[in-house]
Amino acid sequence: MSDLVLNNTLYKSAQGFQWFYDGFYWQYLAYAIIVFWGASILKNVKVQNVIVGALGSSLIFFLVSNFGVFAMSSTYTKDVAGLMTCMAAGIPFIKTTILGDMIFSVLFFGAYALWTSKLSITAKASQIFAK
Repeated sequence: MSDLVLNNTLYKSAQGFQWFYDGFYWQYLAYAIIVFWGASILKNVKVQNVIVGALGSSLIFFLVSNFGVFAMSSTYTKDVAGLMTCMAAGIPFIKTTILGDMIFSVLFFGAYALWTSKLSITAKASQIFAK
């Protein structure tokens, strides 16, 4: 949803409202891979799994989206050198991707851990007082 909002407000095009944009499927492919991979590693929510998940999702998005730019753009030569040049051009962006993924992972999974621990404490307290 944020992609739809951003592309129609912040990055507004001259064509007006757009559901999809050139190359959108590369981003959505990256999101799909991240969801399936994340579901497999986060079956047991632990700090190291959250860190690996956040770093891995940043790397997956970087590789897939930059490959999409390489494949769809005429900016880069269609050889290994062009692919490496495209990947290198994306390096400045991965820093903020990693930072954002780490911050949101800590917030969301930290909130989840806090919520489940409070539910557990509440359930134990209600069992004690029910006796």
